[in-house]
Amino acid sequence: MHLKPAVIPGPFQQRVSAIGPGLLARFVLASVPALLLGLWAVGLRSAAELPSSWIDALATGAALWLPRVLLALFVSVAWAVVFSRVRNRQLDTGWLYLAWMFVLLLPAATPLPLVVIGLSFGLLFGCHAFGGTGRYIVNPALLGLVFLEMAYPAAMDHYGVAGASATSTWSLLAGGGPEALFAAGITWRDVVLGLEVAVLGAPSAVLCLAGLGYLVARRLAPWRLPVGALAGLLAMAWLFGGQAWYWFPALGSFTLALAFIACDPTTVPESRAGQWSMGLLFGALTAILRTLNPDHPEGSLQALLLASLAAPVIDHWAALRRRDDQDD
Repeated sequence: MHLKPAVIPGPFQQRVSAIGPGLLARFVLASVPALLLGLWAVGLRSAAELPSSWIDALATGAALWLPRVLLALFVSVAWAVVFSRVRNRQLDTGWLYLAWMFVLLLPAATPLPLVVIGLSFGLLFGCHAFGGTGRYIVNPALLGLVFLEMAYPAAMDHYGVAGASATSTWSLLAGGGPEALFAAGITWRDVVLGLEVAVLGAPSAVLCLAGLGYLVARRLAPWRLPVGALAGLLAMAWLFGGQAWYWFPALGSFTLALAFIACDPTTVPESRAGQWSMGLLFGALTAILRTLNPDHPEGSLQALLLASLAAPVIDHWAALRRRDDQDD
């Protein structure tokens, strides 16, 4: 059976043809160090007894991660095959990247049925409904995760570790400031290095930013968007006051979303103005949502969803400005 290439005429043609499996595999590769530390942190805290070595802790975390990533890969491939057959086109190139990133955003103890539901929702309504990788507006892994947080908030707040949840560390900071964290034995260094339990891919802001640095150095991700996001986050956190501004990048999934989701080659704005604007909007909205709603601290994912929706408008506005300047 002859399959048409996954390229269609129009403004998306150049972007679709440029996003191949090799490019997206680099994003997966860049996230591996953060994932390994996440597996170790979850395994260290979830074991009934203190693991005898770091290998035992890593194995305990991997036992939670492996069924979920294998299931996610199966779901992603299955939907890619279905739409490849229906549209008589080549297999969508983003199946590995989207499944991998979706699992990185999940708490370690997410029930397996929710993995299927959330990823299927993101792939159907966020990816294949728009024609696949290179054409969607919002990262499908992000869309599926936000859907699960809205539909199943209790399940998405459980990290599989006694006493650990998405709100625990942030609630201490929002309620009593850094002093409350210090009293609980939590330091900024512990959080930024990844010694606190978080979602599988976001325990360490340092490793997430290191992965981002690799992508920027290889010119696979723009530098303007992450710089704008960090500037927007820190500036808005400082303006709001109340919490120490330097805690904001270290907590939650902000650096994970910034490094591997916001810089998705499909959704990243093409114009420089669009990259700056999306980054600033992402960072500022994260600080606003976290501060106004301390009971739901993971505002970074919702903020990125809103910023991604604004990106095409910003790119369109930048293109109109450029055209007007050329006419003049």
